[in-house]
Amino acid sequence: MADVAEVLFSSDSTGGITAWDPRAGTVLQSYKGVVVAPRTLCLLGRDYVLGAEHGKSLLRAWPLNRNEQGQLKMVSPGGQVSSLACSPCGNFIAGGVSTDVVIWQTATGLQVATLSGHFQKVTCLAFTDDSSLLASAAEDGQVRVNRLAGAVTGNSSELWIFKDHGAAIRDLVVGRGGLYSLLASVGADRTCRVYSLASGRLLLSLTADCGVTAATLSLDRIFMGLSSGQIRGHRLAPGISTPCLTLRGHESAVTCLTISLDSRLLASGGQDGHLYIWDAPSGQLLRNLAHRGPVLAAVLALAPRNLFAAELQPGSVLQPFRRPLADDEDPLVRVIVTEKREELELEDEPVEGNGRVMVEGSLAKINKQLVEFCVKNVLIPQNKEN
Repeated sequence: MADVAEVLFSSDSTGGITAWDPRAGTVLQSYKGVVVAPRTLCLLGRDYVLGAEHGKSLLRAWPLNRNEQGQLKMVSPGGQVSSLACSPCGNFIAGGVSTDVVIWQTATGLQVATLSGHFQKVTCLAFTDDSSLLASAAEDGQVRVNRLAGAVTGNSSELWIFKDHGAAIRDLVVGRGGLYSLLASVGADRTCRVYSLASGRLLLSLTADCGVTAATLSLDRIFMGLSSGQIRGHRLAPGISTPCLTLRGHESAVTCLTISLDSRLLASGGQDGHLYIWDAPSGQLLRNLAHRGPVLAAVLALAPRNLFAAELQPGSVLQPFRRPLADDEDPLVRVIVTEKREELELEDEPVEGNGRVMVEGSLAKINKQLVEFCVKNVLIPQNKEN
């Protein structure tokens, strides 16, 4: 499997997640379990695939190497999660809970921020590829963009608020380029809007003759999925409203769109239970990956190393979610010291020896434990050697 460059993750209404080789059309891994709610399928770094359980306040995390014993169940303290996104850096998970955007820290499970401002249910979330910005969209038609650093530190985080849609937003996508990325949103008002995150300007507004249900951005085009089953590609150029490409294949509404890193492959999922792979530049249909029910989500990503690993070698730590701290409560701090990153192992109790120590608790308790550890494992051995 070393020649697999990108992996396509998909989920349908019958439950579970499947990892595909999009070029060969073969199944690489299958993750059994529950029905994953739309707009919640995402990858956490190179280690886990996440999804929110449909109709419940539960999130599921499957190790990419399909270790069923390592599957995590995390309860969302605030209620059902309607949308989900993981920061590309792997340090934060954002979830739409009712009208709020809640941000959890992966290493501790702590809820580190709650972003308010939407008046109706949050429907979509998306990070920029450098993890600097987090965009949210809701049934109120608003798109709100916040600085992640400001949000998690309690400082001012609001960057842009876009209010051009006249109805609920159905999909939200951020292109590549960090702070200079493009953001596209599609709404129930049959429109698609493209914004510059650098300037906050509306760059392109497109109107369809039927419902617009999904979108994705390539290097020079935006693709819109329609309720009719068509996919239309438009060049990212102001003043050009005529599509340069129309893809036909789905018999009912397009539910999701995703595109490869080089913008060569486009994947589209539909209510008809088909997941199509297209040649994005030409619009040629390459493959049909049939599902047992309507396709709810699809994500194309670079092939994570752990997908083919016999043992998971995590690059990030994932802990179950915890309730928010009370105002008078000491924050829980976890300190891990290790000589080699690959030796990092989390235990329920402090581990001493072999160059590792893990302590957990208030800052005063941690300071005391660290001093005791250093005296026992550093100073005393050095004195004996002298």
